[in-house]
Amino acid sequence: SKEESDAFTNYTNIIKLRRGMSVASTVVHNNNNNTNSTTSSLLHSMLPMILPVIRKVVCRRLIEAGIVLYYEDAVPNDSFKENMSEEDLPLQPIQLNVRDITVVKTQDLLKDMYETYPNFGWPGKEDNNNGEEDIEELMLFNKMVVFDLIDVDLTLSLGAGYELLVPVQKFGMKVDLEIGYGGKIDRGSVRFCGPSLRVWYVTDTRKLYISFMKKPNIIPNFNVNADRGNGDFAFMDFTEESSTLDDVVERVLCDFGPGLRGPQDSSSTTKNTNKSTTAAAVNNDRVPPEGRTIE
Repeated sequence: SKEESDAFTNYTNIIKLRRGMSVASTVVHNNNNNTNSTTSSLLHSMLPMILPVIRKVVCRRLIEAGIVLYYEDAVPNDSFKENMSEEDLPLQPIQLNVRDITVVKTQDLLKDMYETYPNFGWPGKEDNNNGEEDIEELMLFNKMVVFDLIDVDLTLSLGAGYELLVPVQKFGMKVDLEIGYGGKIDRGSVRFCGPSLRVWYVTDTRKLYISFMKKPNIIPNFNVNADRGNGDFAFMDFTEESSTLDDVVERVLCDFGPGLRGPQDSSSTTKNTNKSTTAAAVNNDRVPPEGRTIE
């Protein structure tokens, strides 16, 4: 109802104000009035509180990795503080719209894990001794909570003046790629749109896992500068209209979802299950032949 919707909006705004956030900075929509699940409603109400935490965790990892620039100057990798102001964080408040959140039933999860996509690296199957009964027990005692975000629209944006530094070594030459603002781009950003994003939370390990259950659509909006140490010598804007980078990124992200690779994507990987892929780089581990979740 409209009254319930208004009450939910007021509640999330109060939470944001208490955390020093701009009320308009984080958007969460729920347009499904038929959601009767108490757990789903609870997850909806928690998102405005979870997103600022995720933002800080990501900012911390970026800064400590030493890959953040602020107007061309490196941000010290020991400069992150838990009480940093909003303006000092390199990542802007996360913008998230979801149409609905559905809790995944145990039988549906087991079917995906052991029947439909048995070779995907599902959370809970890292220990080869874990069988269906072990997963059922985790779900039964709420030691693992699994839910799907339906019709996800997620935007990650860098703050004004911020760039991410990506070193590249090729043909004996080291080049730093600076990703962010420049050219016609004031602030670098990337937008992820997807019909289904699955999230796991394991209470014992306090780990969060994410997987694309259907292929996402990526919309880039950032500039890339190339620097050999003597200043920028090349730059290019990457947007939805100006490049095919989104197609490349979408294929990379298929490593993080079951059954998303096309025949050409999967054939080269399944020939050698130990082959290093993008998923291995992100998770720092071996990758099952059909990919794995983001941890």
